[in-house]
Amino acid sequence: MIELSTANISLFILTLITLIIASYTDIKRREVPDMISYGFIFLALLLRATFAIDYGWQFLVSGLVGFIICLVIASVLFFSGQWGGADSKLLLGMGVVLGTDFIFGTSSNINLAWGLALFFLLLLLVSAIYGLVWMLVLAFIKRKNFIISFKSKIKQNKVEHFVALGFTILFLILTFWQVFFLVLAIIPLLGYYLFIFVASVEETCFIQARKIPFLVEGDWLAEDVYVMKENLGRKELVVEKKVIDRKDLNHLRQLYSEGQLTEIKIKEGLPLVPGFLFAYLVLMFFWEWLSSVLF
Repeated sequence: MIELSTANISLFILTLITLIIASYTDIKRREVPDMISYGFIFLALLLRATFAIDYGWQFLVSGLVGFIICLVIASVLFFSGQWGGADSKLLLGMGVVLGTDFIFGTSSNINLAWGLALFFLLLLLVSAIYGLVWMLVLAFIKRKNFIISFKSKIKQNKVEHFVALGFTILFLILTFWQVFFLVLAIIPLLGYYLFIFVASVEETCFIQARKIPFLVEGDWLAEDVYVMKENLGRKELVVEKKVIDRKDLNHLRQLYSEGQLTEIKIKEGLPLVPGFLFAYLVLMFFWEWLSSVLF
C-alpha cells in the first residue's frame, strides 16, 4: 500500500466513498447522478488545491494534468459509444485524484508517479473479468432464452464456425513440429464461442423496451428510432442508434407528448462503475507489488 500521508488518506477516503455510492446507484438504477460525479471532481480539486499549500504547486498541477488526460480518453470512449456519461465523468475525477506526478520527474511520496496509467490498465483488466462473471450469472438466470439465442446465433454464423474450427485443426497439426502451436489452437474456437456468448447475453439480457418518461441521458439505444409520418406515408428516422444525449431526450419526450412514440428499445449494458472501485482498491493495496513488477 502507498504511504499514508494526510493528502493520500484524504483523497483515498473521498474516492472510496464516491465509488461505493456510485457503484450502488449504477447497479440499482443503471445511472450515477451528476451530483456525485461533479461533486467528486470538485472535491478532489479542492483537496489538491488545499494540500498544494504544504506540498507545492506541483501537487495541484498534477491533478489538473490528470484531469485533462482523462478528459481526452473519456471523450473518445463516450463519443464512440463505448461508455456512458457517468463512467466518463468518474474517470475525470480519477484523473484528478491520481494525478500525473511523472511530469515533474519525481516519484513523490504524495501520489503515485504512474498511478493513473496503471489504474487505467487495471480498469480494463478488472472490468473484463468482472464483466465476464456478471454475464455468466445473467446467462444462468435467463438460461432458457439464452440457450435459444446461443443455438440460433451458431446456426447464423456457420461459416465463421467452420473457419475457426479449420484454424484450430491446422494449429493442432502444427503442434507435431512446435508445441507452441498448442496454445494457438485454443484461440480460434474460444474466440468464436466467446463472441457468440457475448452476443447472446446482450440479446437476451441487456436489450429491453423502456417507456419514454423513464429514459435518462446516457441510455444506449439498441436500434434506430423511427416514427410513422402519415403525411409522407412512411417511417422517418428521428434518432440514430447511439448514446442518448440531452437533445435526443428532449426530442423523444416531445414525440411522446404528441402520442407518436411510447417506448423504445435500449441496451442496458454492464454497470461499469464497480469496475472502477475494484481497480482502485487493487491499485491502492497492491501498489508496492505492482510497482516492483512493472517498474
